[in-house]
Amino acid sequence: MNKFVIYTVLLCTVVSSLPAQSMAYEPLHNLVDAARNAIATTMGEADYRLELTEPDPRLTLVRCEQALDTHFTHQAWRQGGRLTVGVSCQVPRPWKVYLTGQLRLYRSVWVLTRGKRRGERIMVEDIKQEKREVSRLSSKMPDNPVGLQLTRNLGAGVVLAQNHLTTPTLIQRGDPVTILSKTEGFSVRMTGAALAHGKAGQRIDVRNRSSGRTISARVEGIGLVVVP
Repeated sequence: MNKFVIYTVLLCTVVSSLPAQSMAYEPLHNLVDAARNAIATTMGEADYRLELTEPDPRLTLVRCEQALDTHFTHQAWRQGGRLTVGVSCQVPRPWKVYLTGQLRLYRSVWVLTRGKRRGERIMVEDIKQEKREVSRLSSKMPDNPVGLQLTRNLGAGVVLAQNHLTTPTLIQRGDPVTILSKTEGFSVRMTGAALAHGKAGQRIDVRNRSSGRTISARVEGIGLVVVP
């Protein structure tokens, strides 16, 4: 028999005797599912919308023999905005893929029902609650804005943020005030004049009209201060 024929027969015999091995690859949708599950676990009951990029379909990854691991590159995404989540595997061959996305967060917020000017106080009839996207809002939302004072002019439909509001000034410099002095068992009321503007809880100087003395007192209400 021709040597070439013999070699060919032997080679075919050896190849045919080898066990058939086919490389198993990780389905790419598993990466997306792992990322979505990690985000859902972190967000809990929060109301959100998620747009997650799909992996490149040309990507080939060795099939993972354990549960896929996930981690986030930063934690600020929980407040909404862009996010990046890493999906990785260690066994049998380590690999890691990063998926990017956009998370839109929705919460119940206070919205103005009418336009208000700077310095005006928020009344119950001025606001209502609506569910809005808060991902792009940089300031915190107030729990209850009623009674607070606006720091700027705002139109109807504007979402109220903490930086729109301030504690109202209850006493203006020069205002007549009642000075309430409390001690155990009794209290004394005196008249005086405010020497500074004052908000609730602030301490300001006031002058006692009777004695002419200047004392420090806490603003308790409109025209009312308390010592000590």
